[in-house]
Amino acid sequence: MNIFIVKKQRAATLAIGLIILFVMTLIGTTALQTTALEEKITANLNDTNLAMESADSALRDAERRIEALTNTSTFGRSGGLYTQGNAPDPFAASTWTGSNSFTATAIPGVVTPRYFIEEVGTYGGGTDINVYNYGQDPRGGSVTVFRIVSRGTGGTGTADVMLESFYGKQF
Repeated sequence: MNIFIVKKQRAATLAIGLIILFVMTLIGTTALQTTALEEKITANLNDTNLAMESADSALRDAERRIEALTNTSTFGRSGGLYTQGNAPDPFAASTWTGSNSFTATAIPGVVTPRYFIEEVGTYGGGTDINVYNYGQDPRGGSVTVFRIVSRGTGGTGTADVMLESFYGKQF
């Protein structure tokens, strides 16, 4: 009779041990899946941040280009410098190739950012338009306002960020 009780206890111990092992396996598998998902989220966030930095870098390049201008005679219907109403569609893929936009300073690990500039118009100083702290101070006369659209792409090429900014300059 003692032998029979011991055998039942060993079987119960084995069954409980297998159940605990199964539960631990489920917990481990779930933890691995969660970690893999978190890694994908982190990689995507990093790629998006690179795209944002890239597009912001292109904005700064465009602002330097505007500051170097002495007049707006080079603005027209093509070539990255557009007169009001002639800028290309920023959502069209062709806008970001060839001479339709300018390449900006490259950031290592990302696709080279690009931008185009559209001349919006010239406005008198004072209350016509509030461009204080954006470019030059308009209190001394009229300001030519430019619209800058930049596009940056992350390192994987799947994250795109497009930024639009307005910049004023006195000539």
